[in-house]
Formats: sequence, structure tokens, C-alpha cells
Amino acid sequence: MKKIHKGAEADLYLENNKLIKERVKKAYRHPEIDVFLRKTRTKREAKIMRKLLSLGIPVPKVIKEDLKNFRIEMEYISGITLKEYLWNKKSSTDEKEKIIKSFYTLGFYIAEMHNSDVIHGDLTTSNILLRDSKLDELYIIDFGLSFVSRRVEDKATDLLVFKKSMMAAHPKIFNEIWESFLKGYSSKSKNFNEINSRIFEIEKRGRYL
Repeated sequence: MKKIHKGAEADLYLENNKLIKERVKKAYRHPEIDVFLRKTRTKREAKIMRKLLSLGIPVPKVIKEDLKNFRIEMEYISGITLKEYLWNKKSSTDEKEKIIKSFYTLGFYIAEMHNSDVIHGDLTTSNILLRDSKLDELYIIDFGLSFVSRRVEDKATDLLVFKKSMMAAHPKIFNEIWESFLKGYSSKSKNFNEINSRIFEIEKRGRYL
């Protein structure tokens, strides 16, 4: 196996055109607790990814999970992140329209994800992958912090994390891509008005902390 990325929670390996995600041991945790957490989180992540794929949401296909070694073996998608794409592309009118359209599509898929009560936990343009660098072939990746919740607060927080990450990473086009994202999200969301109102409430609370 060839290590291609070292993360805080997991390392990524490439083998036979498959991606292997292995949760790493944390020395500061009690050994039994560490094993329990890595095993349950690996199982949860694989289960969530399978659920989303069954709903037609573009995520890497899980091939198998190895709970003994805290690994998930999944489809390897060759490409770049949406963040890299936005940073490297020239802003021609035609290109800008394609980018804005891609955020509408992304909003649609995130709404479908929330409709199924899955919270991503770390929505950023770094966790959106474009197969072969194509805007019309986007995949949502890295469900290491994902969980299941029906709470409006959790769904609103998921969106707020994404909003803040875009404001920081893509300030020049933020207003346009966020507006497009929300249009896509609202077109599919079961309770958009409630979630959107909660975003404003959370932002308001943050200003007064």
C-alpha cells in the first residue's frame, strides 16, 4: 500500500486503484476506549456512505470494511477538490456560470443528505471532489465526523460550517455561490425555512457570545 495522505484521525492509502482509509491509534486515549472509538466510527462511516449511495447521492462506493484493522476500502476517485478547482481556474463568464451551477447541484445533494438525517460534520470545498477535474462530476467525501440526527440545529450547524468555510476560502465569489447553493438546497429540503431560520439564530447567538 502507498500512503497518499496523513490526517489527524486517519491515514489514506492507495492500493490496486482502491482507496483505503485507516483510523489511527491515539496515544492519549485509554487503549480499550481507543479501540472502541475507532471501531464504532469506522462502522458508522461505512454505514452512512452506503446509505447515501443507495439514495443516489454521489459518494465513493464502499467496497468493504475491516473493523479489526479499522479500515474502510472504497472506490478511488481521481481528481481534485472543489477548493483547488476554484483557486486555480480563471474566472471567465462561462466558467463562472458553470461554477455557480455546480453549487446549486451540491445544495440539492446536501439537502437530500439532510432529508435522510445524515449530518456530514465537516462540510468544506476541500471535502468535495471533482472526478477528472469536472464540475459536473462532484462527489462528497470524508464522512469521518458524520452522524445521524433529526435535529434542525444539527442540520443548520452543518450548513453554517460550510458557509463560514466558503467565506474564508472563496470571498470573491462567496455571495453568488452561497445563493446558488441555498437555491439548490431549498429545492429539495423538506424543511428549508426552519433550517434557514435556525442558521440566523445560531449566527446571532455567536455575535453575542
